[in-house]
This record gives sequence, structure tokens and C-alpha cells, in this order.
Amino acid sequence: MRTARAVWAGWSARRKSVVAIAVAMLVLAASAAVAGYRLVASYESGVRRIPNALPTANRPPAPAEQGVEHWLVVGSDRRADGPTTGRAAHTQQWRYGAQNADTMMLVRIKRASGGQSEVRLLSLPRDAWVSIPGHGKGKINWSLSVGGPATMVQTVERLTRVRIDHFAIVDFTGFVSVVDSLGGVEVGGRTLDGEQALAFVRERYGLAGGDLDRIRNQQRFVQAVLGKARGLLTDPIELHEVIRTVTRSVSVDDSVDLVALARTLAGVDPAGVRFQTAPVRSTGWRGRHWMLLLDRGKVRALVAAP
Repeated sequence: MRTARAVWAGWSARRKSVVAIAVAMLVLAASAAVAGYRLVASYESGVRRIPNALPTANRPPAPAEQGVEHWLVVGSDRRADGPTTGRAAHTQQWRYGAQNADTMMLVRIKRASGGQSEVRLLSLPRDAWVSIPGHGKGKINWSLSVGGPATMVQTVERLTRVRIDHFAIVDFTGFVSVVDSLGGVEVGGRTLDGEQALAFVRERYGLAGGDLDRIRNQQRFVQAVLGKARGLLTDPIELHEVIRTVTRSVSVDDSVDLVALARTLAGVDPAGVRFQTAPVRSTGWRGRHWMLLLDRGKVRALVAAP
């Protein structure tokens, strides 16, 4: 079996470019929650499902805390002639060696019985050096390329010791479409369209902190998107278009219940969503690959915190 490092060595420079952020599922959650359950249900049957996206063995136990679920939300850097995620996809969603997970967020949702549900997002740096089950050591974003969604989920579960309940992924085309359907998103006093937003969230080489500064920009962008989506309640026609675009652009595992998700997130305040980044212990090189070593103890403490 080829290692993650061997697969990565064969990639072209074009495939190494940063091209997506996994914000689309969060847009769906926010907009769907305020849209009403019937509108969500009308689109649910058309959402593209990924069979066997979750591993079936060697998984952490379900959380002891009631009402908690975890999503792994991913942006894929695969380039193709057409969409590779969502209902509009014209090609196989995953192909060995053809894409990496460029952006990864572990989303913790805690259902509230009588008040607002809580949402917490943990960004996982793409250059984090980890063990990839069955493929040796490598960057965490390689795990999608060498093993598909189930291997990526298993990689994150091994790192965090948290059982992942659901998986969602969006590609470059889907990201641009979602941002444009929102009429652009304002960040730092400037409204960005889909292509401009893509350039903003992909930038890292011009930032002093590299990938970690890029994560901060991504989190700012996600927060802005959530606020914009909540504001769509006053414009049902635009809201309808956003939900239609998101459900055409995002792929999810085959156990996702969007109506249940909408009920859970109906009371979430975007301003109260908590953003975190996996703590880094050190940086350095593995051969010709720049990598980050995470502080696994602190990562696990963050995800385990109530």
C-alpha cells in the first residue's frame, strides 16, 4: 500500500493550491434553521449522500454527555471540469490521489432542551503531522486523498478521541456558488463575492503566521457568513435560493437528517458560536514537507471540555 507521503510527492503544483473552505454546511445550518422545517424538508431528498463516509470499526465510544454530536466539515481542493460535491456533481466524489482536504473543522453541537443550542468549531491546520490509519504518517489533509472520507474521519477520531457523527464536504465550485447566492459576504468593511472570498480564505503565503493566520481569516469569514444567513429571515425569496444552492453544492454522509439539524440549530445565535484552533506544539520539516506538530493532549482537552 502506498504511503500518504508517496501520494503527495506525485501531485502537481496546481493541485497543491488552496481552493476551498468548508463553510457551506454552516450556511445550511443557519439558513435552514430560520427558514422553517417544511422548507428544509422540501430540499432534503435532493441532497447528495456519501455512502460509507463513516468508518465501521475501531472508533471512539459515543459521548457520555447527552444531546451532543460532532460533525467533520471539510473543504476539498479537487479541481475538475465540473462540480465534485453536491447534487450537481458530474464526477465521482472521491478518487484516490485526486484531492486533499484543504480546510477541516470539527463542529460540536450541543442540543438545548429549553434554550439555545451551543455550537463550537475547532479548526484543524492542514499541515498538522498525524498518523493516517493504514497509510503511515503524513499531513492531516492527505488523509482524504489516500483513503477517502472514512479514512479522514478515522484520522481525526484518532487525533481527538472523539466519535464523529456526521461528515460534510464542499469543493471549490460549491463554495463560490454559495457565497454568490448570499449576495456576497462583508468582511472588514468590504463585500466579497464568491471568487474574492475564495482568494481571501485561501491566502496564507502572504501572512506572517502562515496557515494559522489563514485559519483566523477563515473563522472571521465563517462568522460573517452565519450573520448574513440569519439576516435572510426577512427575505424569503433570497433565503429559498440560498438553501437551494447549498443543498446542490454540499455532500453529506447518508445518515444526516437535515430537518432534525434545523430543529437543533433554530435558536443558535451566530455571535455566540465559539471558534477554536487546535494547539500547536512545534513546527518544522519532514523531508521537504513543512509541518505542524499538534499538542495532542491540549487538543483532546479542548474537544472534551463541556
